[in-house]
Amino acid sequence: MKCIIADDEHLVRFSIQDMLEEIAESSSVWFDGILQVADGKDLVQQVRLHQPDVVFVDIRMPLVNGLDAMEQGKKLSPATQWIILTGYAEFDYAKRAVALGALDYLLKPASREDIERVVRLALSHMKDRRALEQVFLEHRMQGLLQDTFSEDSEGSSVGMLYTACVGVLDSPAGLQETYKAQHRLMLDLRTWLRSSPQIASISGLVSLDDGNMAFVLASPTQSILLHDRQLATEFLYSLLKSDASVHGLTVTVIPLQLCETNLTRLLQELDRLSSDAYLRLVGSLGGFMDSGQLRRLQEAFLNDRGFLQALDKHMRDRELEPALAIQLINGNQDTFERLWDTGGLAQYFQVVSGGELPLVAGWRATEEVRAWLLKDHPDTIASEHPGRRLVVDKTLAILQSHYTQEIGLAQVADMLGITPNYLSSEFNRIMGESFPQYMTRLRMEKAHGLLQEGTRTVKEVSALVGYMSSRHFGKVFKKHFGHVPSEHPLSRE
Repeated sequence: MKCIIADDEHLVRFSIQDMLEEIAESSSVWFDGILQVADGKDLVQQVRLHQPDVVFVDIRMPLVNGLDAMEQGKKLSPATQWIILTGYAEFDYAKRAVALGALDYLLKPASREDIERVVRLALSHMKDRRALEQVFLEHRMQGLLQDTFSEDSEGSSVGMLYTACVGVLDSPAGLQETYKAQHRLMLDLRTWLRSSPQIASISGLVSLDDGNMAFVLASPTQSILLHDRQLATEFLYSLLKSDASVHGLTVTVIPLQLCETNLTRLLQELDRLSSDAYLRLVGSLGGFMDSGQLRRLQEAFLNDRGFLQALDKHMRDRELEPALAIQLINGNQDTFERLWDTGGLAQYFQVVSGGELPLVAGWRATEEVRAWLLKDHPDTIASEHPGRRLVVDKTLAILQSHYTQEIGLAQVADMLGITPNYLSSEFNRIMGESFPQYMTRLRMEKAHGLLQEGTRTVKEVSALVGYMSSRHFGKVFKKHFGHVPSEHPLSRE
């Protein structure tokens, strides 16, 4: 929690700071900065620079009085909470302060109990606001990922900077156990980001369409973003060590190096980072893979890119179709053995096998890996196994029931206990169109039917078929049908 104490009396400022520091030492309240100012003009400048969580402000101050400073400061830092310091004779001023949106007012001299009470009240309000902001950010992210929302429509945030990380899990466990563990990690990280007094950014977590997780941070200040991202990453790694339910998991974190001003561009960059996650197989597995490491790995393994991408995909789906991984290794045995000996594949297979695979030379590793893959799946799956069609049939049934909701490839794959990559490739192969294309077509057909009834407005129809923004719905509708929804013969404005 960042705090500013504004009072023209030196002793008052230091007395409040001492009490705040005592409160921090004896409770869970944490301050990452306490700043003192002696006049209203300086207060306004410091509010603009530091975007504090809480301001203690005296009403009577030189240059600019406390209430005028508060009125200006609320425009510069809308999330700041203001606590008024006042004397008995200034009660009318205090009433104006409450009308301006002050959290509370304290009669001078304030006691330690009074200070602690308002600090805890401010902290409670911060948690509630952060929870709502987190939900809203995740809602926007899901809408952008599923093409039910666009940033040029309602809800874009002006003045925000965004940064993010992609987290990639590797585990010896089965698909369902791994996804449960990933959900547990995301829930714990989400709760911590929402409640930790050390985090000043707004946060959001989503699963990308390839199944990797992404956590996004938003703040007007770049230094806060980078500080909070480091803390969030450290907390994530501490969870892996302390939580028995996720033991055995390895998480590779790939941070976005730049801060974006546009959430759409940020998610596009996250997709790019996530597509490079195959490089963890040959370096930085279970660590922090920054942009410099990514570039070096991309250059070093440029000729092996196709093989590593396919190996990553087939190993994620090994529980469903071990034959695909075996066929890939058999067809690229020299490459596999070279990367085993020199490129770090041995470490990757140690992780995903739970230590079952011995650390042997590459020429022996091929046979060991084949035997391990077939140990639990002796009957490889044929190309037209009926279970593959069943997966797509179940997907279609889920989409028919849930198309009105925020649902994407990752969510459906999770419901079926398979990887998003596997679902995407099987859906495309059997349906002849991609998952997003089918989802858009389904929603457009449902929207057309609702407009044909002639009883609902365009805005109502857009919400009923799962679009967060009626403006974005109109753009998609026009692209699909060649005209906007309002031009439909039976539509209602």
